[in-house]
Amino acid sequence: IVLNIVEGMSGHLAQMMRLGQLDLAILFSRDVVSDLPCEPLVEEELFVMLPEDSDLVAPRRVKLSCEETANLPLILPTGIHGLRRRITAEFEQRNLAMHVVAEIDSLSLLMTCVRDGMGATIKPISAVFQEGRRREGWRTMAFSDANMKRPNFLYSVDPERMSPATAAVRAELRETVKHLVQQGQWEGVNLL
Repeated sequence: IVLNIVEGMSGHLAQMMRLGQLDLAILFSRDVVSDLPCEPLVEEELFVMLPEDSDLVAPRRVKLSCEETANLPLILPTGIHGLRRRITAEFEQRNLAMHVVAEIDSLSLLMTCVRDGMGATIKPISAVFQEGRRREGWRTMAFSDANMKRPNFLYSVDPERMSPATAAVRAELRETVKHLVQQGQWEGVNLL
């Protein structure tokens, strides 16, 4: 078995699934590849993220309101991404205009800009686990007045096209996710 892992923005991964270039993908909408099977996996909470030493928010704060967040200099992905649409919808419901200072479609570049103090972002906790670090150097603050969550779905090729290797990886992926969540090793996530 050769495992090929592809990291990318969800729209790109969805296109690869449609073209048959991937056997499995974790995507954030139930209908993004409507002709392929998908199953609910987890629901991730979204957090306001800043570098630990940022002076944009008082150090004692652990939660922020949507209004407080809207006034921060925000670095977000562009509007073509589901995460951005989810965030925008929440703020529009409250008639709040976000102060977006940059739109970046690369997770690593976006998080580097935030780490360098250019602004804050809104992401799931997994965004700060880059380079093997567990939240080192980051502040993650929940929303005090919004239920900011994003579902994750496991997509796979049609069962008749699924190889035994793909079936084994899919089963192992589900079990690993379940274990990480149940053991409290994956914060801000609930099993679906």
